Amino acid sequence: PRPCVSNVYIQPSDWGDEEIFQDTQNGVYAEGLVRAECRLDDGRIEIEPELAYVLKKKEPTTPVKSLKIICRLRDISRIDAVGKRLSLRPGYEKEFPISEGAPFIRISGAICR
Repeated sequence: PRPCVSNVYIQPSDWGDEEIFQDTQNGVYAEGLVRAECRLDDGRIEIEPELAYVLKKKEPTTPVKSLKIICRLRDISRIDAVGKRLSLRPGYEKEFPISEGAPFIRISGAICR
């Protein structure tokens, strides 16, 4: 048998969802999860969201298809805003029950491709 992490989430903080949007001038808004991978060999985290939009002047605008968000494990320290509302979505991976989800988070300097 191989160990499997069943629940991973980010601890909610005190930012409201709207506060994060109003405090973010430009960036990328991503929601949902198609795939997430943590590569320990090079310290990289890759996330492919279900939905993504370009954020301009504090508003989601153009939809982005096939987005991949890449950051390094050390970039976790660049999380500068964490929302207070946490939502978890149950699912199965390789026949094991899992949960995925997080509050809104803002990471400064992540690479989007």
